[in-house]
Amino acid sequence: MSDQTKHLAGILIFTGQVATAIRMYTAYNQSGSDLEEFAPEDVMFLSDTLISFEFMGEYLAAGNVSKVISYCDSIAQSLKTYIGKPAFVRNPTVNLQAAINHLAALKSTFTGL
Repeated sequence: MSDQTKHLAGILIFTGQVATAIRMYTAYNQSGSDLEEFAPEDVMFLSDTLISFEFMGEYLAAGNVSKVISYCDSIAQSLKTYIGKPAFVRNPTVNLQAAINHLAALKSTFTGL
């Protein structure tokens, strides 16, 4: 497996972690969870972590390496701002640091740094 594939897989794992966390705020989990009162804000923060990955996918598909490199930095910076935020403290299975590490490593596969 190439390094790019390994790090893209890590990012896919992260997106699954976020999706699972979001799902716990839906009718799927109506078990009187303590999360209910935080749902609107937490779902907003959790879903925000995913938005830029659409563009990342488009740039990868188009072979636009400079944009991929730029988005690796941009997304990693964005994710760093969420570390320690209540939405992520309440959802410890969402591993922000792992995603940040995969983005940095993915960038290095394109830059050689």
